[in-house]
Amino acid sequence: MQRMTRTLSVSALILCGLLPFTTQAADLVVNNNITHEDVLKAQQAWGEALIKISDTYQKQGIKAATELANQVLDQAYGYQQGAVLFKPTLASGKQTFRTDTEGALSYFVGNNKSYPQDSGFALKGWKESVFHTQIPRSKSGD
Repeated sequence: MQRMTRTLSVSALILCGLLPFTTQAADLVVNNNITHEDVLKAQQAWGEALIKISDTYQKQGIKAATELANQVLDQAYGYQQGAVLFKPTLASGKQTFRTDTEGALSYFVGNNKSYPQDSGFALKGWKESVFHTQIPRSKSGD
């Protein structure tokens, strides 16, 4: 099988996808400090999950890939914890943002009549993910 290498630029992905935005009161926040290391770990886990979903699809088919993608969404996006504003890399138009699990799952594995433009981002034969992260820093050192 031909090795495919894809490069992901995740500045926007991290801000819009991996970290859920909640509408809950501030006193419910356990820890709102996200470190550079936290971002790197999230990227690593996300990239590994993308490759695993793609590999599962190739070896076991759409049903197994969909089940795995559901598990990944629960862990990476936190839809069960509150509102999420996920902007898929290749999505546009009326269904650009995916605010529920169904929409996110459709983006990753397709096969959803409610999202006819989704062909399954995670099913594209991913073998590697590379992240180029920009961490903004204030001039005052804060």
